[in-house]
Amino acid sequence: MKKLTAMMLCLALLACAPCTLAARDVQNMDIEVSGEMQAELNRALGEVTEREVQVHVYASSYDGEKAVLYGDVYACDMEGQIPVNLLPEDAVTWLYHCQVVLEKDLNRDAGYKVAAVEKLSPEYRAGNTAAWQTADNEAYGYSLLLPTGFVLQEEDARHMVWQAEGTEETLSVDAFENMGYDAMLADFMDAPTGEVVLESREFGYFSTWGDTFYEVYVAMEGTQWGYILRLDFPAERQGEYLFYGEMIRNAFFVWGGAVG
Repeated sequence: MKKLTAMMLCLALLACAPCTLAARDVQNMDIEVSGEMQAELNRALGEVTEREVQVHVYASSYDGEKAVLYGDVYACDMEGQIPVNLLPEDAVTWLYHCQVVLEKDLNRDAGYKVAAVEKLSPEYRAGNTAAWQTADNEAYGYSLLLPTGFVLQEEDARHMVWQAEGTEETLSVDAFENMGYDAMLADFMDAPTGEVVLESREFGYFSTWGDTFYEVYVAMEGTQWGYILRLDFPAERQGEYLFYGEMIRNAFFVWGGAVG
């Protein structure tokens, strides 16, 4: 179940400074849009998808006239406009990754209309999130939720590895004794590819991502262990798996303190 301590980076859509964003800017995840705009996005993407959907916007740019939003489109088994970071994982099925262009329209409650929609990834109607499974590690004091279809491949409690059935997607969690937040962050920044793109010292984690991976580093005050969670996936499914990575991060639970 989602933990209410998930970090929210709340940026008002109309307050966004002009900028150029990559197709996935993790620094701007969890942008807050108005209820009217959320309803407008859900309606427009529902027409494109030909089913009832919701849109999770994680990045945007604004030039004073037009706004460009990047988001994940998903189906939800629960009624109401509940933000995806507060939904139970097994209620969400990821569909695809999209770009939406908005134009000003003062005749609409949202103040904007959807001018164009582009799918940025293939659509996976089955998804991998029709149900989720729980994995506990008693030796190293954590639990997490995994998308359906991930099977345990390596049972070393310090280095747990799950792989999606029939594919190469993998999820691993490594545990380190007495690794504090500053020490783990310093080691990470010394690595050749070290670049923190999302950090929450309050909740004890920082994360990064690339074309084929998503990583979360966890080191909470008052706990014995530090952890590195890594999700590897093919580049053509980046949008889908970064979405899963956010949900897995939110659901990662450290006994003695919750990250998710």
